[in-house]
Parts: sequence; C-alpha cells; structure tokens
Amino acid sequence: MDSDDQKAPHVVVVKNTFIDLDDAPRMPTLARVATTPARYVESSKGIEHDTDEEASEEDTGGQVEEGTDAPPPPMPELYRVATYDEYEAETNWAWTVSSPTPDKPAAGYSGSAPIPSPIPIPAQPVPGTATIVVVPAPGTMPMGGSPTPVPIPHGMAPPQRFDRWPQGIPMPTMTSLPEEPREASTSPRPADPPAPAAPRAPVLQRAFSVNSRIFRIHWTVDARVLKSSDREKVSPPFEVSMDGQEIQFKLCLRPSLTSESRGGASFRKAKGKGSVDMRCLSEISRSCVMTFRVAIGKGSESHKVSRTMKHDFSQKPICQLEGDDEWDFKTVTDEESQTFVVVLEVCGG
Repeated sequence: MDSDDQKAPHVVVVKNTFIDLDDAPRMPTLARVATTPARYVESSKGIEHDTDEEASEEDTGGQVEEGTDAPPPPMPELYRVATYDEYEAETNWAWTVSSPTPDKPAAGYSGSAPIPSPIPIPAQPVPGTATIVVVPAPGTMPMGGSPTPVPIPHGMAPPQRFDRWPQGIPMPTMTSLPEEPREASTSPRPADPPAPAAPRAPVLQRAFSVNSRIFRIHWTVDARVLKSSDREKVSPPFEVSMDGQEIQFKLCLRPSLTSESRGGASFRKAKGKGSVDMRCLSEISRSCVMTFRVAIGKGSESHKVSRTMKHDFSQKPICQLEGDDEWDFKTVTDEESQTFVVVLEVCGG
C-alpha cells in the first residue's frame, strides 16, 4: 500500500460560537396618563396597579369621586347696591345758618358756646314723638373745609325738603264738579259743596344733617292760638339721647304780659307776641348740657333766629331764650295755611 493510504483520516470538529453583543435599552411601552383617577400603568412586565394613589383614595373615602360628581353651587341672587349721596343743598337750611347776634350762654351757666356751622338736610316726618341722638361736638366747629362724613344712624329716615306739603300728601287742587243736565223745572239748582280744606304739614318733624351733625325739630303751630285767650302753647314731646340717656323735652310759647289784671297774659291781649321756652320733662341726676338755638318762620323762610344757647338742664329744667325784643309770631304766619313754624336746632352737648 501507498504511504498516503497509511495516514490516519482527518477529523473535523465544528464548534458553535455565539457572539454576545450589548443590546441598546429598549423603549418603554407608552402609557396613558390619567389625572383623576390614575388606576394603573402599563409596563413591560404587565399591568401594575398604582398602589399609592389607591391607598390615598381609600383614606379619603372616595371624596375625589364625590367632588367630581357633585353639581356646581347655584348662582347667588342678584341684589342692588345703592351708594348714599351725602350732598346737601345749602338753600334747604340757609335760613337758619346765620345768627343776628353773638352767641351768649343762658342765665345761670358760665362758659363759651360753640359756633356751629350747619349745612343740614331735612328728613321725612315721624309720627308721634320724635327721638333724636345728640353727638357730642368739639369746642369749636369748623366754619369751612370738607366735613367728615359720618354714617346715618340706624333707623334714620332718608333726607327730604321741609316743604309745606310733606312727601306722600298730594297738593289739593280746585276741581269743579261735572255739570248735571238741566231739567225743565222751577226748583233752583243746589249749590256746589265747598272745596275741602288744604291738608297741613305734620305737627312735629325731625331732620339730621350728615355733614354738620346737627339735629333739627320742626314744629308747625296753628296760628289760631294767637287770637285765643290761651296763656301758653306747648309742642308735642320729643326725646333727645344724651350720653346714652333718653331725655324728654318740650317747646313752649308764652304770650307777653300786657297787664297784671286777670286775663292780661294771653295771646290775644299780647297781639301775637311772646317768648319761646325750652322745657325738660325728665328727672336728671347728672349734668345735662345742651347747645341749641331756635328760629321762627313760615315755609322755608326765616324771620328771626335766636342766639346759640348753652344750658345745663340738671340745674334748671326750663331755659328761656334771651333776646333783645319779644317774638312777634303774627309776622311769620302763613296766610294760606294759617300756620307758622318753630325750629329747634341741637348742635351738641
């Protein structure tokens, strides 16, 4: 045999070789994000529950779901807001702004009286007795400049003018009755009934000025008393609150004394002339000092204004207004309504 045939046969060994390469990180599976509620998140490992959010929902007791399902609150009802206009026309109270004589304290009282600077506004009438509140004023009230606005006390009536015909009462008009068809008869036609009497203003009214903080009592007096034999004319009572105490007052008109004989002190004998007194009806144990003045007139016109008085009613319950001469009430009588007006202005304590 040949030498080649004598060699051993070739052995082939095959080995499987794997090449391991570092794979790049795979993109995560996109998950949908829900704000409320977040139930689960999809991942490569499957569905994973959001245990933190589920635990928070269990703690709150399902308040999130209840809040989303609850209907929105209803809209509140609309309401109108009105802004108070504190403008006061100077012509309304200009007839009592100036005093003819310097201020002087009442008899029995020493001290200087403050000089008020009223720019008041009238208010609607109050039936029955009138209750007002006195705001203590400083020693001297400013004559000019912008006043300090103060709120209207609770229950105070809105401002209005002091006209002869108050708001709510229509001015009477002369209306003729319709003519009836004439019949052929000899009997005379009956006379037309007389026109109704004109309604008068309420006897007692009150007003409050927001700017000057002055209160006013408006007393309408029947002028027929000036022709009577009465010895005095007293106003209805009204109350003034001073230092938290309700004090009752009255205004009193007294005729001038013409003779010492019987019947000499009457309005008819005095021809409508007399004086004005301020009378306190309550019993006062402590000091009660009031600063005030009085004016008389007709309608919106004034003919006389008294001095600004400062009187302590705890020492003397009656304060007679001092003047250079007596008050002539006939000169301020309105011929149409047969009334005249007495106005009390309370400036402070």
